[in-house]
Amino acid sequence: MRDAAALTAAGLLSRGISVLFSSFLSKSLGGEGLGVLHLVLSAVTFALSLASAGVYLSSVRLTVAAKARGASARAALKLCLIYSLAPGAISFAALFFGADACAALLGYPETAVCMRIFAPALPFAALSSALSGFFTAERKTSLFAAVGLVEQLLAALISMAAVFFYRGADPLFACLATFAARAFCAVLAFIASLFLYFRVRPARDGAQKTPTRELLKIALPDSVSSCLRAFLVAGRQLLIPKAFARGGIPPASGIAAYGAVTGMALPVVYFAACLSSAAASLLVPEIAEMKSSGREKTAATYAKKALFLTFVYAVLVSAAVYISAPFVASVLFPGTDAAFYIRLLAPIIPVSYADTTTDSILKGLGLQLDSMFFNIAEAVLCLLMVVFLVPRLGIWGYICMIFAGEIFNFALSFSRLVPALSSAPRRRDKEHDYGEKLEPAHQHIK
Repeated sequence: MRDAAALTAAGLLSRGISVLFSSFLSKSLGGEGLGVLHLVLSAVTFALSLASAGVYLSSVRLTVAAKARGASARAALKLCLIYSLAPGAISFAALFFGADACAALLGYPETAVCMRIFAPALPFAALSSALSGFFTAERKTSLFAAVGLVEQLLAALISMAAVFFYRGADPLFACLATFAARAFCAVLAFIASLFLYFRVRPARDGAQKTPTRELLKIALPDSVSSCLRAFLVAGRQLLIPKAFARGGIPPASGIAAYGAVTGMALPVVYFAACLSSAAASLLVPEIAEMKSSGREKTAATYAKKALFLTFVYAVLVSAAVYISAPFVASVLFPGTDAAFYIRLLAPIIPVSYADTTTDSILKGLGLQLDSMFFNIAEAVLCLLMVVFLVPRLGIWGYICMIFAGEIFNFALSFSRLVPALSSAPRRRDKEHDYGEKLEPAHQHIK
């Protein structure tokens, strides 16, 4: 319960910071400036996914496995930290040297400096992912959640202060200040996480070390799947300006509408997801334990109740968001079309929230590969819709993409879940740990 409360509180505060920061930038820069920032953020998010690919999962699984067999958990973490330097360095090189090409693809060549200024933080982000896995394995999730929350808050405050005190702020300066602050705070977060590790690290509990091949067996498949999905998601975001241009939409108006949807409406729509996401993350070990102990019927009942409660909660949230949209938009995003887009996207909330819970149940049942395939299929569908639909329909094509992606993913996941709950489970390997199924809550971005 303590971890659930900590994750929920951290999620609420994190999303609150994100919404308030978007509100500040929308008032300072307008929809186009906010849209430019989120386009650059899509490239940076891909680099972060590349930096942490395979690191978190390996850290969790190897730490748990080492503790189970009496080996050294400290040695397992050390191996993960060393490994994390490789994806960290690769992601740094990709973002730093590919910034010009990426910025040109966005249609804003001047934003390349924003990507380069964030690139040095990527190796530190990779190291932090390894430490995050260790804290998860040690059931000290609340500690790392607190570090992430302080990191986000400090980055937002620094960015807001820079924009506020800079007279005549423009989108490029706001973007530069935002990513410079994020890079600085990512380094501080790693230092803080390292300090916490030295406070809670286990004793030298075994001489046996974790083989490197065991690490690679976990990390490489996860890296490939994570990077593929991140590449597809980033690709669709980077192609949006080109898609608007192909449809004859003026760049300024197209990016302004994109900023209103991505930077204003979506943070409000997904604000309350932190509660259902925290609950969903705790479903994974609970269902996995029931399944491994032979209580399949109990697991099925538990999963059905969780999905039903999530859907009821999401319907209530959807209604509340729809009704309160004009008031919320007038306070946070005055003078914009945010209220219209919030109401337009509110009906997707039940599907989106239920999809998150369904994915967690699938992971608890050992069907994480199915969930991964569904997420990649959704990313491919959304990419195709950006290429072929957005040029024809403009921002309406982008909104159709959001609805189609969410419904498609949920339909696939639910269709796989129903027979999994009703049929006899397959035998699992003897090795059983939670690391294979856990994912850090702060990385879930729809």
